[in-house]
Amino acid sequence: LQGDSRVEVEVVNAGVPGDCPLLSFLRFRHSLASLRPDVVVVTFDMGDVADDYRLRRHVEVADGNVPVACPSPLLRRAEELGGRSDERFLLPDWGKRQLAKWTLQESGSGGARAIDSPRGWFGWLREQRADWDVYVDLAFSPLEHLKLACDAVGCTLVVAAHPAPWQVSSGACCELLRESVGVGANDVYAGREPFDRLGAFLAERNIAYCDGSEAFRSDPQPDSLFLVNAPRFTKRGHELHARVLATYLRRRVVGPWQDSSPGSVPRPRQVDADGPFGRR
Repeated sequence: LQGDSRVEVEVVNAGVPGDCPLLSFLRFRHSLASLRPDVVVVTFDMGDVADDYRLRRHVEVADGNVPVACPSPLLRRAEELGGRSDERFLLPDWGKRQLAKWTLQESGSGGARAIDSPRGWFGWLREQRADWDVYVDLAFSPLEHLKLACDAVGCTLVVAAHPAPWQVSSGACCELLRESVGVGANDVYAGREPFDRLGAFLAERNIAYCDGSEAFRSDPQPDSLFLVNAPRFTKRGHELHARVLATYLRRRVVGPWQDSSPGSVPRPRQVDADGPFGRR
């Protein structure tokens, strides 16, 4: 973007890996809105539906069912201990914290392909899947709140989406990683429904949508876009995502990259986020 702009483009990386739109909205509401950005980019990750499910039970809401906080149960446990004498004993306290953390991470009783199991985290991408509609709708819903929060401070919200490795190639990521998330060794989830469903939700709310799925799927070396042992981008994957996003912003979002006279617009701040506040 800087190459197309005559004023400085400042990018604030507010991304937190493992976040989802729910935490992105809360982080923007409680801290990032004070930066007064011109553009906010939230990356929706295909694992965000399961992330939202794991967090949703801890959400505190205000009137209108608007999330206002999502305190960690580990912090709640510390508050409950308060000034009790057993705080003086570090080993029992550590054990309690580890147990609380374990209960958050372990799968539930819904079976190996259920949303509360790590092997079901990407279940909504399958053509044959359980009824995930309520979970998907909940995962999308904070984007509407974020749009209203962005409107309130005069900035543009852009939601960017890219595919999971197994939506691109049967060879992306190792077999062990695929097995751990319930994806077959040679599976490819080629359906467009997840991207189209997100697009329909955003279109109804007039939220800009940068769908990078086709750019990833048409890449001549799709396996090289993702790490072998994690469903994250390689350097080459990051570069492709950045090019796709920059192209979209140039064409669809008003900004200094469309300005022809230096100094005619304020210096922009772009807050880049993930489906948490950001990604990578």
